[in-house]
Amino acid sequence: MKRLILLPLFMLIGIAFSYSQDVKFNKGIVTIDGKDCLKYDGSEMSGFSYYNMAGEELLFVDYKRGGPKNVMYWMMTFVKDKVKMTNTSLMSRKDIIAKLVKTGALTNCDTNADKLSSFVLKYDERIDQ
Repeated sequence: MKRLILLPLFMLIGIAFSYSQDVKFNKGIVTIDGKDCLKYDGSEMSGFSYYNMAGEELLFVDYKRGGPKNVMYWMMTFVKDKVKMTNTSLMSRKDIIAKLVKTGALTNCDTNADKLSSFVLKYDERIDQ
């Protein structure tokens, strides 16, 4: 009986890990699947920026409190693309980058305008409006 329960569980875990991105933060560099992809600076409390390797700012993320329910949320400003959004479900810097890569909004270490508009449409919770 235990094998019947454990087998599907291990299969689900294996599938989840096989489709996830390997995102690492180390000394101001974001590595995605083993490739140095972005630079970053700042902190989660004061806001942080992501830059492509040429130094162009792509994304500024700030942690805020507000909205009708006075919740903590991420304010994400895609500087290069001049787009803003808010979100509470992406829980960390790693979650944000991994979701951008998974949806194609971040490809070849740069934002993809078409995919980014779909990303914002899907994940913007409009907390600040």
